[in-house]
Formats: sequence, structure tokens, C-alpha cells
Amino acid sequence: MSRADIASLRKLYERMEHQGWAHHVADAATGKLVTTRLSQPLAPLSRAERLSQVLGTPFDRSIFGSPTYRLTVQHPYQQSPLGFLRFRWASDVHGMGQGGTGEDEGYALWWRPDLGENVAGMDAVVFDPPQGLALLTLFLATSTQPGQVGVILVDVLHGSNKLASFRLTVPGVDEWMFNTFDLVFTPLPSAENWIQMTIPSTSGPEGVYFYTFTLSRLIFVPPFPAPVLT
Repeated sequence: MSRADIASLRKLYERMEHQGWAHHVADAATGKLVTTRLSQPLAPLSRAERLSQVLGTPFDRSIFGSPTYRLTVQHPYQQSPLGFLRFRWASDVHGMGQGGTGEDEGYALWWRPDLGENVAGMDAVVFDPPQGLALLTLFLATSTQPGQVGVILVDVLHGSNKLASFRLTVPGVDEWMFNTFDLVFTPLPSAENWIQMTIPSTSGPEGVYFYTFTLSRLIFVPPFPAPVLT
């Protein structure tokens, strides 16, 4: 590793002393993606409200606590329903974490200067996704040089069919950004669905931490019946 690489990596870790948060909400049916910068960690109520605004209907926020799939670096395999994670060209994969924010179940780290021309990222494969509309969530931390914009690509595939595709942009700030990416889409039931997170070697963030993948069935709140006038 060159002196320039060491200096760049040091700055990367120094930014971890300063943290910001962002919530990204995407709807595969409309292609809509809304990003909100936050002054504090994402809370369930405001998270549910943003999802409801993008989808145009309220839903039960209790799904946040009971996902069909929950995969992490420490637990990358789930037997029932069957699913697993794999990491491509990660600079570091740590199953226990090192005490940082979000590292309770480990992390995978990509540092862009290490990537070269390699297509780096994470794949999640689920074999028995929930029926109907589902909520896919990725919890990530990103670091991008101030004045630049980092790009992360998220695709949901079934064979050659692309069920969802989004380009997540992360503006450069002098801090690590903790990102919750919520994607609503309809998986193919009882079929192998691939979720790919790709970090472009030329335009990705300088650093990316992956922490958690979840997939849940959306539960909508039924509308209140109109009052009966007597």
C-alpha cells in the first residue's frame, strides 16, 4: 500500500468520528426514489411515514421487527426460508465487528482504491420470498470525498428479468453517512430472486460498509370506515 493510499485510508477512518444519516425510499412500480437527509438516526414512525408518502397508502410499521429474511455478515445464511449473502471483492469482512456503529453483527468493507477494475459489491439470494408486495432494506455506511458524488447500484433480478433497478447517489460530505435504503417491489413467489448491490470502480463511494439485509412482506393499514350518520 502506497503512502497516498495510507493517507487516504486514514482520512476515511477520521470521518467516522463525524456521522450523518439518510433515508432512501424507492418504489419499483413507479421508479420513484426519494432521499431525505436526517439529523439523527432513523426512527420507525418517520420511516413508516416516508414509505406511506411514496406509496400513497399507510401500512403497519410492525413489519420492521419481523422480517421474513434477515441476513448479516455474522449470519449470512438462513435455512428457512432459504437465503444467503455473498460478497464480491470486499477489502475486509469481519464477522464480529470492532465496536463501531452498526457493527453488532459484523460488517463487509469496500475501499474503492483497492477495487481496480473489479466489479465489487454484495449479492443476496432468496429462494422463498414473501407473497405480494415486499420491503427490501439495506443498511449501509458510505464515505465520499467532499465535492464528489458516489454511486451505488441496486438491482433485483430473476433470471434475465429485472424486477427493480435503482441508482443510489451519495453526496460527498466530511463525515460517514449511515444509509437506510428501503425498496418496495413484488418478488416472484417460490422462485430464486437475486438482489445485487454493485459499487462501480470509477464512481462508487470511496468507502462502503455493509451491515444488514432484510426482506419483509408489506402489511397495509386498512382505511377507517366512514362514520354512519344517523
